[in-house]
Amino acid sequence: MMMERILREGKEAQEDLEKIRLSENVLQNDQKLLKFYTGKQMHSCMKLLLVIIGLHEWSVFMALFNLIQAALPRGIKLSQFHMVIMFLMKLRLHLEDEDLAQRYSIASSTVSRNFNRILEIMYIKTKPLIKWPEREVLRSTIPYSFRKFFKNCALIVDCTEVFIENPSDLQAKAQVWSN
Repeated sequence: MMMERILREGKEAQEDLEKIRLSENVLQNDQKLLKFYTGKQMHSCMKLLLVIIGLHEWSVFMALFNLIQAALPRGIKLSQFHMVIMFLMKLRLHLEDEDLAQRYSIASSTVSRNFNRILEIMYIKTKPLIKWPEREVLRSTIPYSFRKFFKNCALIVDCTEVFIENPSDLQAKAQVWSN
């Protein structure tokens, strides 16, 4: 009786630890959690195609993982799987290095180093998959007002995010408002 209870409690503690560390089993069996942490979102036609060929979102994640796994460093405190999950969490959720360091019981410098390594690996491995349209095609999609004043512009990238303190004064708040 006592031994069974101890074994059951040990198993429950192990499962709780897996959930905290986002183990492979937890993410494989919880598509909603996988989507939240990794930012993967597929269109319905892609999901249908995956179902037809017998795959699901987990398989797509594993395809990405397998693509870069051989180039990943072997970690002592962090498995390659957790390195990739941590990388995707940082991209998707904009988590700070210190936050991830606390979650995985590693130094924030390790988080930063692993993120940069995986980013470089992803760049190398996925570069052949990215095809840019011809310059004329790109220019045809730029608004006329830009083409008029920026004749050599082929592409506009706007991803600026500037965080400021939220003023308590209503007039100041209105002046910094952006949608």
